[in-house]
Amino acid sequence: MSGNKIQEKARITLAKNAKRVNPQKLIEITREILEGIATDGDTIPYGKLAKKLNQEKELKGLNIKPKSELLDAVLTTLSKESNEDEKEKVMLSVVVVLDEKKEENRIPGRGFFKLARELGLLQLARDEGKVATMLRKKQKREFFEKERDKVFAKYKG
Repeated sequence: MSGNKIQEKARITLAKNAKRVNPQKLIEITREILEGIATDGDTIPYGKLAKKLNQEKELKGLNIKPKSELLDAVLTTLSKESNEDEKEKVMLSVVVVLDEKKEENRIPGRGFFKLARELGLLQLARDEGKVATMLRKKQKREFFEKERDKVFAKYKG
């Protein structure tokens, strides 16, 4: 699994869960939720997204967890698909954040940034030490804000 490791892992995870839930239906419903959030110019924490998905009648008995491989796989798939749009390449999963309450946690999780690097959208400082760590954090924040604004513009407009 080189090159597109995260995307390949997502494909495998969705295939493993195919007996439990229709992967395409899960992706479709998640897309609709995220597009609605983006249209409102808002974000949603992983926990609230998982809860919304668990309440969907068409996904009865899913019981998806906020920090699950399955949710990661769905978000990876959606970001990959939305990034392939020839008109406006965006990562739709940017609207899913760690937490709404704390400003420093109002960003996506590690998987989002790993995928952005895998897709060639994000370059991070490679140095070691405190300064480099602070720089990477700043780069992630700036990338998140730019990508979020692109998604909002696409779905609001």
